[in-house]
Amino acid sequence: MMNGIGVVGTLAKFEQFLIHLKDLLYSGGQVLFDSSDIRYLYKKTELPIDHYYGEIKYQFQYEAQKGKWFKWLYIDQELLIDLSTKHGWITQILYQDGHDQYLARLINTV
Repeated sequence: MMNGIGVVGTLAKFEQFLIHLKDLLYSGGQVLFDSSDIRYLYKKTELPIDHYYGEIKYQFQYEAQKGKWFKWLYIDQELLIDLSTKHGWITQILYQDGHDQYLARLINTV
């Protein structure tokens, strides 16, 4: 699934996404996505203090042509559970690969 939830870009947008999904899904409806905890990238340096470490900026380039910078979110399991619970979702971690990547299911409770 290639970190599908990353498209939201930031934690703030992730929370907006969770709120908006409540309007789209019936009670018991679900969302499946994967993500990963990229804390391992900071083993030799400190975590950023001005933003969540899983908020990354990317830019595509092909030969000399560069695209615009865009944000991508990698959210760790603990924070995912905290935020989704805060917004009334049941969170299940369905699969973990042993390399900080996981598959999650969010179930709408409203």
